Amino acid sequence: MEFLSHTASDYERALREVRSHHGGSVRIHARYDRLEKGKNRCEIHYYLVGTKKQEEEDHASDALATLIAANDLPYSFIRPVEESLQNHNHSLLEREVEFRLLHHLFDNLRFKEEVREREIYVAGPAGSGKTTMAAKIARFLRLRGQKKIALVEIGSSNDRLLRMLAHDCGVGFERVNDLDEIARLENYDHLIIDLGNIHDVVPLLSTLQASSQLLVLVFGGSSKVSDMLAVTRLLPQRIQTVLAFAKTDETHTLGNVLALANMANLPLFAFGEGASVAMGFSLANEQYIFSRLHGFTVELSEFF
Repeated sequence: MEFLSHTASDYERALREVRSHHGGSVRIHARYDRLEKGKNRCEIHYYLVGTKKQEEEDHASDALATLIAANDLPYSFIRPVEESLQNHNHSLLEREVEFRLLHHLFDNLRFKEEVREREIYVAGPAGSGKTTMAAKIARFLRLRGQKKIALVEIGSSNDRLLRMLAHDCGVGFERVNDLDEIARLENYDHLIIDLGNIHDVVPLLSTLQASSQLLVLVFGGSSKVSDMLAVTRLLPQRIQTVLAFAKTDETHTLGNVLALANMANLPLFAFGEGASVAMGFSLANEQYIFSRLHGFTVELSEFF
């Protein structure tokens, strides 16, 4: 808090003079009465409340808080932005706050822009939508002109769902007992292998280190950041991993997605909507994410 001082012949005059300059924002901290050369003098120490600078700082903080709430951004992820506002030498306009937050969200994001890997392994927590996501990926590759694609069930005799999804998206279906049998499926351009629950297959992941192999880690769009981070920490270091999010039509925001991608330092790959294979599938990119943000007045073309 900054203290100011003013001296006049008496307290009432000193108070009147500072209020004529600062208005009703004056608050007295202390007064000192003394005699100088036979004349009474009163020195007051005071501080100001509700100043324009303070109002601007509060407005910037309020603008940030509104954006955080509108996008369900975890505070632990956004804290550096808040601290930068508090430590800034001058007050920021609302658009400057928006740009600062957008830089925090996007500057470190990475994207998986194309799929060249032949073996695409799909896994995720129970109920995350991983099997439907596997089928959406297969359909996407087929529509992109890839000729021979198969959805692969591994280690399960209950293959009816994946077999049905393969039919729905117009690709082949194969079932193998273990990863060693993948080698016999050499006639396909792409294999999308449904590994199942990520917690059950962690020991298998250390074998997926070839450049032709990719792990797509699938989460539900409304999953908690802490739960997703815990899963990413189970992964072997050298495995090539990307993030995909299913059921994004069931959540209003992507705050958890942005937080996870930044905190886990993993590339974003795709977003899926709905339970039908033919429903929304989008490759992750800046445009898609920007379209799902709320409360910003900055236009896409102004930022990118």
